[in-house]
Amino acid sequence: MTTGGDAYCWGAIDYGSQTAHTAKSPERVPGNFKFDTISVGSGFACGITTEKRTMCWGMNDVGQLGNGLYGPSVSMPVAVYSPVSFKSIAVGGWDVGMPTGPVHSAFACGVAASGLVYCWGGDNLGQLGSGVATPNVIHVAPYPVAGDSTFTALAGNGFATTCGLATSGAALCWGSNQFAEFGTSTGQTGTFPPTAVASNLRFSSLSTRLATCGITTSGDTYCWGSTGVSNGTGLTPKLVTSIPFVSISAGAEHACGLTADGVAYCWGSAGRLGDGTTKPSVAPVLVATDLRFTRIAAGNEQTCALTATGAAYCWGSDGFYSMLGRGM
Repeated sequence: MTTGGDAYCWGAIDYGSQTAHTAKSPERVPGNFKFDTISVGSGFACGITTEKRTMCWGMNDVGQLGNGLYGPSVSMPVAVYSPVSFKSIAVGGWDVGMPTGPVHSAFACGVAASGLVYCWGGDNLGQLGSGVATPNVIHVAPYPVAGDSTFTALAGNGFATTCGLATSGAALCWGSNQFAEFGTSTGQTGTFPPTAVASNLRFSSLSTRLATCGITTSGDTYCWGSTGVSNGTGLTPKLVTSIPFVSISAGAEHACGLTADGVAYCWGSAGRLGDGTTKPSVAPVLVATDLRFTRIAAGNEQTCALTATGAAYCWGSDGFYSMLGRGM
C-alpha cells in the first residue's frame, strides 16, 4: 500500500487482476479505492478504505469476500455486507492437510467499533469462532464469534486460527489448534470458541500465523505454537527475549520484531532471518542491514519491511511465485 493509499500486490496473483498469474513486481489492484490498511490471505485480500468501508477481492469459493455471495473470483474490490463498520481486519486460510484430503480454510474477521468480532467465509475447521466446525456451511457475510469478550485488535489469522487482544490485555484464540497456536497447556486440537491463552500475561501487541507471539505490557516477547518460533513444544507462552520491541510479526516458522529506532531482528527456521546466513536461531538475530524500518511483516518463508521513506525491502525464500517482488 502506497502512502497515497493505493494497493499493490505481487507473487501468486489470484486477485487484483483479470487472470491468475505470477506477478514478479508489484501490480496495482484495480479500482480507485484508497486504503488505510490491508490484510492478505490465501488467494484473497481485504482492506479498510479511507472512507472506512471494508472491501475484499480475489477468490470467493467459500464466501470469504463477505459480500453476501459465493462463487467466482472477483478482481475488483467489493464491499463487505455488514451492518457494522470495522476498525481492523485480519484474513487467513490455506489448503490445510486433513485425513480426508486438503481443505481450503479461507476466512476473514473484523473488530467492530464496539469491540465485538465478526468473521465470515469457510467454517470447516471452526475458524469463524462459533465453537463448532460446520464443514458444509459457509458464512457469506460477517457473523459474530461466540462469547461476550471485547477486543482492541486482532493478531492476524493463521491457516484456520484467529487470535485477538482483549480489552483486558489477555490473548484469546479461536478456531483450530492444529499448530498449538492457542498456547493452551494441553495442546489439545479441535474446534474452539474464543479461548484464553494459558498464562496470566497481559499483552500490548500480538501476531499469529502458525505460531503466536506477543509483546507484554512490561516489554518482554513471548511466543507459542510452531516450534521454529517458540523453541520447544510451544504449548504455552515461552519467553523469547527482553529486547524492547515495539512491534512484532509471526510467520509460519519464523518471527521478526522492530525496536523503537527501527532496528529489525528475526528468529526461527533457517534461511528466513535476513542475517546473511542459512542457520536457524532460537534467539533474535540482527537483520543484516543498516536500514531502519517502520513496519515489518513475516510470511510463510519471507519477510518484508517498510522504511521511513516508504521503500519496501523483502528477504527470505522467493519460492515459486516471486514473493520478494524483485522483478525476476
